Amino acid sequence: MRRRLAFGLVAATSVVLACQLLAGIDDRTLGDGGQGDSGVDPCTTDPNIPPSAGDTQGASNVDDVVAVLHTLNLGLDTDAGLLGFNLDSQCTCPGPGSCSTKDGGKWCDGEGGVDNSGRDIFSTFSGFITQDMMNQSIAQGVFGAFIRIADFNGGPNDSQVKVAVYSSLGFDGPGQPKFDGTDYWSVDNGSLTGAGDAGDINLAANTATVAYVANDTLVAYVKIPIVIGSTQYPVTVNLDSGLIVAKLTMSADRQSLVSMTGTLAGRWDTTKLLTSLQSLPDPLGDGGSHVCNNNGSAIYSAAQTTICNDVDIVADKSADNQGVPCNAVSMALGFTATPAHFGSQKNAPAAGTPCGASYTASCP
Repeated sequence: MRRRLAFGLVAATSVVLACQLLAGIDDRTLGDGGQGDSGVDPCTTDPNIPPSAGDTQGASNVDDVVAVLHTLNLGLDTDAGLLGFNLDSQCTCPGPGSCSTKDGGKWCDGEGGVDNSGRDIFSTFSGFITQDMMNQSIAQGVFGAFIRIADFNGGPNDSQVKVAVYSSLGFDGPGQPKFDGTDYWSVDNGSLTGAGDAGDINLAANTATVAYVANDTLVAYVKIPIVIGSTQYPVTVNLDSGLIVAKLTMSADRQSLVSMTGTLAGRWDTTKLLTSLQSLPDPLGDGGSHVCNNNGSAIYSAAQTTICNDVDIVADKSADNQGVPCNAVSMALGFTATPAHFGSQKNAPAAGTPCGASYTASCP
């Protein structure tokens, strides 16, 4: 069942790419940065990212918090406002951008400087990758991701915790996951720095540079990888310079997690994004062809135009406001997560190189 669902997701992706992208859909939503009602300048301090509140006494013997994705929100509900954060501490429009674009234009931030040009991509591609499809895949155990908190005092405030993010290659076990704390999910060995037990947080490849809990809200600056698709057509979403802000609901004795609700945000390098499209079959090409830049794929050409028009940020946060070219799209995903266990460790299926052994794709 999970294999059929994943294949269906990829099949739908390819078919509607052919219809929607070639039609030239462009549904940008531009906002205006500026000072919020709180009196705090969101261009320097994002009010949606709480500062550390020091330490409070928590519970003793708190186990590591391990949670797996339960639902995702692509942020397409315009009535709810633009999902995300001011990732580059800049309010583009009316202010300058944090990076330069090829044509000298700039993608305007949302209100308060919120960066999320990726919403335009999700909107444009909404006919082939929908929020419901993504959540159905998670519910069936096709793919997921872990968020882990270690060295946590269990209290509402902890000024320094360890946080790691792991991609999951799917649910371990018969049937479907229950999301009740008893599920075991596989761990992608690519989320580890080397051979060893995923239970050793020192082996985690994606660990936070800064992480704390403030008034039961987790804040962590960490790279976020999520493998989506199927075993035959895997695509990894890599959010560099990532940020997690999530409300923690703890048990009455504060010794275990009940749920986590918040936002994953970051920067998806366009070269990584465009190159990853090669795993998708091209329904308009010859039999067996894929979405490549070197085989005349009309789907690739249309996708490249959409994605490259949406660049608004640099992948490496340290390059913000240095006058370098924009090379990434900012993204934000709402999420919920529930307690789970590390299961088997697996190697991600090789996507292969259908476009060529040395193939890479990028914006012009």
